[in-house]
Amino acid sequence: AIMGFSVYGALLLAAWGGAAFARGAFWACAAAGACGVVLWKLPRQAKRLLPHTRVLAARAPFFAWACFFMALALGLYVLSWKSQVAPALRWAGRKEEIQARVLDYPEERYGRYYYRLRVAQVGGEDVQPFTLRLSAAQPLYSRPYDQVVCTVSFYTFASGGPFSQQGLRLAGGCQLGGYLSGAGGKRTAPAAPSLGKWLAEARRNLYRSFAKLLPPEEAALMQAMVLGRRDSLDQGSYEDFRLTGCAHLLVVSGLHMGVLSALASQGLGALGLGRIPRNLLAAGCLLLFLCVSGFPVSAVRACAMHLAYLLGGCIGRRPDGVNSLGLALLLICLLWRSELVKLN
Repeated sequence: AIMGFSVYGALLLAAWGGAAFARGAFWACAAAGACGVVLWKLPRQAKRLLPHTRVLAARAPFFAWACFFMALALGLYVLSWKSQVAPALRWAGRKEEIQARVLDYPEERYGRYYYRLRVAQVGGEDVQPFTLRLSAAQPLYSRPYDQVVCTVSFYTFASGGPFSQQGLRLAGGCQLGGYLSGAGGKRTAPAAPSLGKWLAEARRNLYRSFAKLLPPEEAALMQAMVLGRRDSLDQGSYEDFRLTGCAHLLVVSGLHMGVLSALASQGLGALGLGRIPRNLLAAGCLLLFLCVSGFPVSAVRACAMHLAYLLGGCIGRRPDGVNSLGLALLLICLLWRSELVKLN
């Protein structure tokens, strides 16, 4: 828990202060961690001469580990900014032809289609790959992981603190925004078979199955509650959920993971399975649902906590909610560093 919350605090300050601040904070945390190690390894004679030092030395290992994890997270943040965000920002305000890979089916909002593209070439020049949030009036005639060529007008997201539009788009993995220009995109190469393509197709088929088998209102609710897609949900229904304090039901998160974990554990327990196979199968159900839902960070956080609980039970460890939350927070901050700016 100490490690997770320490890393979260460091990265939140980095998102607020920017890459230059994160670079200075990295060296400060590394120096503080080194001081903690020195205090921890003080000779016994020095600890006896300074009574207060004995108390500090007992807590020094936790302080040192927290500082070193903070330095690690800040270093990864700076490297990510230099390698992914900074190279992409130089294209802001320009109109260029790009070659990119479609990462998923589009979201339909406000009468437009929003794609996530992984850009490999800009203006015929190979670039460090970055993710583009493309807004288009007409859909691209492509499927996930197809290669497309199109003309795009680039723009940057509004900045100003960790909870700015730029921070939220970075949390979604997009470094730049763009508007589709011209007659639309052209598919140059179909997608090769891959796990990512298969998962995208599975989510799309499930999305269409809800629309085909259920009435429109019920289908829109199931699409939102299972897949996190609110494309078909009308504004009135969403406002009803928001005003009654139930808007969290429309986001795949801890509630969904908790219900699924409880149902899986109870159902498998009714079959007479022991603790270890029951917990392992329940963990498999959570991972499968995480794949189907598209790995939203709220679901990743909840899944990490439940996995810590289930796998800890397999080895006879008592569950601890605070430590499970700290572990989930540590994993998210180290693997999805930009996701920390989301309020949830």
